[in-house]
Amino acid sequence: MPPTIFKPSLIALALCSLHAHADGTAPSSEELETVYVTAERKLQQQLGVSRINRTDIEKRPAANDLSELIRTMPGVNLTGNAATGQRGNKRQIDLRGMGPENTLILIDGKPVNSRQSERISMRGERNTRGDSNWVPVEEIESITVLRGPAATRYGSGAMGGVVNIVTKKVPKEFKGQINLYANQPQDSKEGGTRRIGFNLGGPIVQDVLGFRIYGNLNKTDADSADINAGRGNDSAAGVEGVRNKDVAGRLQWKITPSQTLVFDSSYSRQGNIYNGDTQNSNPRSALVTTLAENKAETARLYRSAFSLTHDGVWDWGDTKNIISYERTTNSHLPEGLAGGPEGSYTGLNFVQSRLKNLRLSSEANIPFKLGVDNVLTVGAEFTDSKLDDPTSNSQSLTDTITG
Repeated sequence: MPPTIFKPSLIALALCSLHAHADGTAPSSEELETVYVTAERKLQQQLGVSRINRTDIEKRPAANDLSELIRTMPGVNLTGNAATGQRGNKRQIDLRGMGPENTLILIDGKPVNSRQSERISMRGERNTRGDSNWVPVEEIESITVLRGPAATRYGSGAMGGVVNIVTKKVPKEFKGQINLYANQPQDSKEGGTRRIGFNLGGPIVQDVLGFRIYGNLNKTDADSADINAGRGNDSAAGVEGVRNKDVAGRLQWKITPSQTLVFDSSYSRQGNIYNGDTQNSNPRSALVTTLAENKAETARLYRSAFSLTHDGVWDWGDTKNIISYERTTNSHLPEGLAGGPEGSYTGLNFVQSRLKNLRLSSEANIPFKLGVDNVLTVGAEFTDSKLDDPTSNSQSLTDTITG
């Protein structure tokens, strides 16, 4: 079956131009660009799919993390992985109440797994902001949330659903932009945001080879450590601050009108601004208080990602082949691993956990008609993940048996 192709009719354009050519001159006609609607796009046209487009993002930009926008969509909450013991200022995207561990984050259709470099607690939590903060707000074309059957094609890690962050395309004309953003809450105890970014892109060879590059610096101050004082638990901190540095580039080669090869690379750094948050809102130790007063960084995440993607539209359907590599270094202060002190900082010397993910995937989406229109998806995926995290596995037993 050939791919679905829309060629907009020129009848309406011709009728509109009759008045302009009342002097008897022949109206000119122009054929608009061919639009390919792939089987993969058809697959997403079903219940359980929500989308935030560029216009929505421009009307209500997020101050820092995209979860601020995604949380407004149906079936989306910000929560920890357990009902108790969570860190209130590190809530993450939770779809259908199945927890962040079962919510898969994608950037341009490629899984992002940096949060897995974080220590997982006894209650199944990860003390991290998640993977929704690696792309600057101004560089996003749309955000799609898949819930229910539409998410099953992404595997067990998407049992709750999928959030696909789609970045802006390579422009067809050479252009650039500088973005400035500032946000200052009315309450002086809430942290404000300042952000500056740029993007540049355009054709190298018209309609054949193009590029895009962007950069971003973002700082959101932490809430005051005493923002919740007198409200039941003086140890419960507000939202901690974040420092972001991002740079990314894309090279796109249009091999034929129906085949495209895209190379992406990116580097990001996220550092927190600590304000006294403790697991289970435990009373703050002298070390925790000192770190909060100095607004110190207690965790720094460094992420590098590289990928090569081939998209093809054929007479019988469409294909997507991806090879991607993601490396995350999580540099953080050592934490207590068990019992009441779990999650509290125990020293000032940074330790590292390193996560490396290699992924190869191939899929074909084949439309066919069996009474009604259907899409058959077949594919295969290979993933090689390596985690080096010695400090999170160093807890030892101190109990002894005496006879």
